[in-house]
Parts: sequence; C-alpha cells; structure tokens
Amino acid sequence: MKVSPGIFLKTILLTSVVMVTACVPPRAASVQLPADGVAQVYECRANYEFLVRIEGEVAHLFLPDRTVTLVHQPSADGAKYSRGEVTFWWWDDEATLEIGQEARMTCILNPKRESLK
Repeated sequence: MKVSPGIFLKTILLTSVVMVTACVPPRAASVQLPADGVAQVYECRANYEFLVRIEGEVAHLFLPDRTVTLVHQPSADGAKYSRGEVTFWWWDDEATLEIGQEARMTCILNPKRESLK
C-alpha cells in the first residue's frame, strides 16, 4: 500500500504536535486560596466593596445589602463559587462578581484590609 506524501507529512506533523504538547507541564492554578476563615476585602467601582471568607468548599460573601453563601464550582482558571443568582470568581488579586441581571463587576483584592470598617 502506497501512502501519498501529503498524508505522510500531515501524520508526521500531527504526531510531533502531540509529542510536544505531552511534554509541557500542566499549568498551575493561578489563584492562591486563603486559609480557611481568613477574611479578604474586595473593592469594586463606585465604592462597592465586600468581604469574602472561605471555609472549605464554601465562600461567604458579606455584600452591602446581604450575606450569601456560595458553593465551589469547577473552573478552568482561578476559583469559582456560585449559588442562585450570585457568582464570585477570582484569580490572583482580581475577582468578578455577578449578581442576577446586573453587569459583571471587576473587583480588586485589598490585602491591607481585613474588615469593612
């Protein structure tokens, strides 16, 4: 059986890509989870700020108008917690907060603050 040069070259190229991809180490998680019970303050636009406390597989968000408890969700990057209409997703020192139909808010961790006082 004779294989055409085009098919042979494509097979070699595909095999090379697979081999190189297999040699790349898996990407480390880009978020450093705080110790259980440690509070972190996030600051968003328009002076909106809230406190987050992680306890195992749940995140407690102390929002200006209510407190919500979110459950850890699978995420390709960062750490994601969600329940109902509220989603909190963070990586490094940034976070996205979604509440219902409101636009997403990008928020920044303020490591110097441990409370909303």
